[in-house]
Amino acid sequence: MTETDLFPSDCTQQTMAKSFWLIDDMHPTPGSADRHAGFTHSEVSDKRSRSKIEVLNPDAKLVLVTGIDKCVPFIRPGTADVESTCDIVLRYGQAIMFVELKAKATGGIEEGLSQIRSTINLYGGRVGLNSYAEKRAFLKVTHESINERAKALYRETGFKLTITAPVRI
Repeated sequence: MTETDLFPSDCTQQTMAKSFWLIDDMHPTPGSADRHAGFTHSEVSDKRSRSKIEVLNPDAKLVLVTGIDKCVPFIRPGTADVESTCDIVLRYGQAIMFVELKAKATGGIEEGLSQIRSTINLYGGRVGLNSYAEKRAFLKVTHESINERAKALYRETGFKLTITAPVRI
């Protein structure tokens, strides 16, 4: 896979909005200009309302939002199985942030961390992540204590994990 394959233009949208929303399993809606690659400029209130997070971008930085889940398939070698990855990657300036949105409480943190680790390893092995000065991972899940898990992820990958809302650029 090339960098173009990992950040495909048909799954990427750019924004300088001071506030926008990331939504799990959001796919482009024909005829809707502001819904693409897992984000919208306005809050949604449908059945996925627990699988969304607001992103605050007070300095109006240029942010590239790329949908990963169901858009950038990583096939396990020797199989037809698709690797489990996080939902969205945000890129801005010299920063990269992998985002996983979980709507369920039970097992949400472990599953989300697994998806984040998998995505970091898959992207890191294909395009490298050392060129990014700021590396972050963001997991939104219902309430569970995660301090030790966040520290462990940082020790393993060098990514700071935040489990809170909203996302701040």
